[in-house]
Amino acid sequence: MPSPEEAGPGREVEERAPRSPTQLPKAAWRAVLKGSLKEFKKDELTDRAA
Repeated sequence: MPSPEEAGPGREVEERAPRSPTQLPKAAWRAVLKGSLKEFKKDELTDRAA
């Protein structure tokens, strides 16, 4: 089992990661929306809201 210092993404990944959602590229936003819609449909939220 990794120690707490070793767990999670590496230092390079952390440095490249966007600091806020406004720094995400367009392709990432498409993936976020696609995943959100997929989860929304999977959870059947439209049926439960009715």
